[in-house]
Amino acid sequence: MQQTLKQSGTVAEPTSRSLDMVAEPTSRSLDMVAEPTSRSLDMVAEPTSRSLDMVDLRYLLICFSLENFSRQYQ
Repeated sequence: MQQTLKQSGTVAEPTSRSLDMVAEPTSRSLDMVAEPTSRSLDMVAEPTSRSLDMVDLRYLLICFSLENFSRQYQ
């Protein structure tokens, strides 16, 4: 019985250190959320030339397929 009371005491009263860790995030963690790096912004704003090429290839493939389809049924 005494053992269970002792365990519940450790759960109910967290140390002041653990409360500080929750209540006050470090300035480093706040900076990471508030200011994304310029690299991550560039990745969103400017797609790579490779991804654009893939879109162009898909467009050409669709056009080619439609042209062949229309020739087949003329």
